Amino acid sequence: MGAWGYGIEDNDRFLDIYGELMDEFNRCVPIGVAIINSMDRWLYDGMRISDAHNFFYASATANWECGCSNSELHRMVKEAVKLESDPKSGYWSEVSQEEFKYRKKCLKEFLAKISVPNPNPKRLRSKPLKRYYLYGGGLYFRDKGELA
Repeated sequence: MGAWGYGIEDNDRFLDIYGELMDEFNRCVPIGVAIINSMDRWLYDGMRISDAHNFFYASATANWECGCSNSELHRMVKEAVKLESDPKSGYWSEVSQEEFKYRKKCLKEFLAKISVPNPNPKRLRSKPLKRYYLYGGGLYFRDKGELA
């Protein structure tokens, strides 16, 4: 559990948030709506700053995967990357210089990736129209409008 590396996606919290967002997207919920709906669950007072960063990174990744852009989310990610990349911030004070450089490189690559549009975004599927429905104990078909 937790983090097993210094890459953006090498973190359980990131993967949990990203997975939840993409599950919502696959249920025909627009990614922007899914991000807003998940804020209450993943962002709260007293949380660790690294968890907030994971929310922003996962949201930005899902947003990019779906071909969307959100300037406010992009600004938050830039601020998080700036904080994590500053050696004076103490954010990564417990790791070696080599590990810090690797994380900084990962953050730079991540920011470059989400700064350009995704050439092959995922598309929102349309909800399949049910051909039948139950009403008053009967089975009705949409195309005929009659009881089966």
